[in-house]
Amino acid sequence: AFGSLGKLDFYNGNSNANIVAARIEGKRDSQTYKDGRLSFYTADDSGVLQENMILSRKGNLAIKGKLEAEEIKVTLSPTADFVFEPDYNLPALSDIEIYIKENKHLPEIASANEMKENGLNISEFQIQLLQKIEELTLYMIEINKEVKTLRNENELLKKEINTLKTQL
Repeated sequence: AFGSLGKLDFYNGNSNANIVAARIEGKRDSQTYKDGRLSFYTADDSGVLQENMILSRKGNLAIKGKLEAEEIKVTLSPTADFVFEPDYNLPALSDIEIYIKENKHLPEIASANEMKENGLNISEFQIQLLQKIEELTLYMIEINKEVKTLRNENELLKKEINTLKTQL
């Protein structure tokens, strides 16, 4: 139960000046007089105000609807560079294959149901995705080395076959 500390109404610009188009309202918990917040309202076509954004005293921002921005910067996030440390235990692809068959998602990544149920921490998810990209890069480097080795072996075998053919 929040009590109003003050509000600023923005009225519709048409002839009916009694219709509030938007409102900014400062509120405080009416029981403890703590936990102040700033609420932002917009009116629908019939003039009914709906709370669409809340800024808490702790700086948390809740938005009911979509967020559109040209840029969003997330700070204080660690990275996934630990993947490139010499002691990092890169999982075997065969183990990942088994995990995917059993769980229907990548290891260390939430399932679609978990994401639907609990939402998604963008910062943590970006780091998890970066970790998977870095792991994929390490796998590709290993595969590239194997391909080069196989090509060299193949060239040697072709030469041996040609040498054997000429001796016959």
